[in-house]
Amino acid sequence: MSTHQPERLHLDSDAATGYPNSPLPVLIYRQVLDISNAEERADAFESMFKRHGWPPAWRYHLYDFDHFHSTAHEVLGIFRGRARARLGGPNGQELLLYPGDVLVLPAGVGHASLEADDDFCMVGAYHPAKSRK
Repeated sequence: MSTHQPERLHLDSDAATGYPNSPLPVLIYRQVLDISNAEERADAFESMFKRHGWPPAWRYHLYDFDHFHSTAHEVLGIFRGRARARLGGPNGQELLLYPGDVLVLPAGVGHASLEADDDFCMVGAYHPAKSRK
């Protein structure tokens, strides 16, 4: 497991597009898990998220349209494939995602896949204090 500090990405509200984003930063942890097998990596993410109070909710890709969850914080663990994503809505910032990376998205932060490997997949979990919306 990585012991590095996360990258912090601050995204301002975008009134022009209606994406509220958040005063809280997006946290980007690189290469959290150094496990070569994708399914074992997914299982390890689910165990780690659960241990930290984030019950795993799904294994899926990242939608190719901008969206956000109005009340739910979300954590994403990339376990297979690579993607180029956008955070912050249509006018947001692009970043590359790789197997082993983790994103913590505060409620209100827009996110979308711009381009992804055919096999790109993540484990997703929501903070239990709020419902997913």
